[in-house]
Amino acid sequence: MFFDWFNTKEVDEFAASIAADLVARFPPTDLEFHRRKGPTRFKKAHDLIFARAETFVKSHRLNIFTKARLGTRFKLALTEAGYSQDFVDSVGYELTAFVAVKALKRPKAHQ
Repeated sequence: MFFDWFNTKEVDEFAASIAADLVARFPPTDLEFHRRKGPTRFKKAHDLIFARAETFVKSHRLNIFTKARLGTRFKLALTEAGYSQDFVDSVGYELTAFVAVKALKRPKAHQ
């Protein structure tokens, strides 16, 4: 049970999955918001990723380590995809905070 605390396989896979989804829906080249549909495409991609994150948090019991790991792996994947560091930091921080808040609101299991 203690070693489950450090099991990050599902968190790592999920972080890679949502990062790949963001890259597919809003590639780093679309960061130039002067492009006509850039902001709209980002909002749609953002909303989808955060909806998936909410579903993930509801179905997985995350501890402080796995919450931090999720944010870190997501940021690393975005950096590797070529997003600017400001974008990576902003979206990564937002995702980590979102997951932390949603995990707190998750009902506790009866023992």
